[in-house]
Amino acid sequence: VLPYSLLFAFATSTCCICGVLALRYGPLALTALFASYSQMLPTLYGFVWVKAKIFVTQLFGIAFLIISLYLTNMGRKREDGETEAASKKKWNFKKWLPIAIVMAVTNGMCGIIQTEQQRAFGDTYKSEFMVVALAVACTVLLVVGLLNERSDIRTVVKLGAVPAVLT
Repeated sequence: VLPYSLLFAFATSTCCICGVLALRYGPLALTALFASYSQMLPTLYGFVWVKAKIFVTQLFGIAFLIISLYLTNMGRKREDGETEAASKKKWNFKKWLPIAIVMAVTNGMCGIIQTEQQRAFGDTYKSEFMVVALAVACTVLLVVGLLNERSDIRTVVKLGAVPAVLT
């Protein structure tokens, strides 16, 4: 189970770090949409490698998911009245896109790794797999956070302790 846990921890940690960076360089709406699209990877993996059945409703869902990206980008108005085209000048597309892609791919990898762990062990050791994976990911993210947020650590702990404990 340990190799699956370590792979899952790597994918989760990378996804979280890239998610934060994507929000730093780009819009929340598109970053969240990319994160949602990442669930297409386990779906396609299931169709292609696991040979799962494809239902008509799934094909409609995939089509609607693709259409949603187009509709999200159509010249919508922001709440402050600024057009989407004007707001794009404020975000760094060249930095955001590769980071968002890595975020989406690693998020999708999480589903694939979890599926393979369950297939390899016949739906057993799921809890052990997740405990080890999330403990490793938590440790990695804690170290990365301490290294990158050293100057803001008191503010982060003050504002984030209660929500973290509740979560």
